[in-house]
Amino acid sequence: MKRVEFGSKVYATNSNGEGLFTRQATEGAYTQIKGNSQFKANKTAKGFISQLKRAGLISSDAEATYINW
Repeated sequence: MKRVEFGSKVYATNSNGEGLFTRQATEGAYTQIKGNSQFKANKTAKGFISQLKRAGLISSDAEATYINW
């Protein structure tokens, strides 16, 4: 999983940059929000964050606290 954290909120994608997953805490299982065909593939963390902003999942001024891409 590739992931980007915004405080305690974690958004992730599969190793190909497809799909959208989330988890509330830093420990625990991921929950799928959107499938591969619903959330386009991202090659970079910057593109993934931009897509999260366009989808309204994070605010436009949000900054990642941790990136594992």
